Amino acid sequence: MQNEDWKVSLSPKETIDILEKELDKFTCAKCLDRYAIQTQQGAEVEMAVFEQYYMRTGNRATLTVLVNAVDGVTNVHFVAGGSSNGIFFRFDWGASEHFVNWAKEALKAYRLE
Repeated sequence: MQNEDWKVSLSPKETIDILEKELDKFTCAKCLDRYAIQTQQGAEVEMAVFEQYYMRTGNRATLTVLVNAVDGVTNVHFVAGGSSNGIFFRFDWGASEHFVNWAKEALKAYRLE
């Protein structure tokens, strides 16, 4: 499992839109589900789950991305998993890290330091 948190200069919707387009283009990852809500205070929250097959593990990996602008800045949480190739061991040959890195690559121009 691999996870990371970023802040970006996009809205939550724009963030997921870019990820959906870029992950499909670069890795053929498909968006399995997308969900959005708006808080009573007007803040946006979006979530998306992507799936990609990895030959090195013989398994599909998922990337879940949760994006919120609750505090006025867009926060992105990436978590990849499900890519290990065994029942008892969670070793995935770097597939989950690779999946998160593709998502970060798609958003790097918008990252806030």
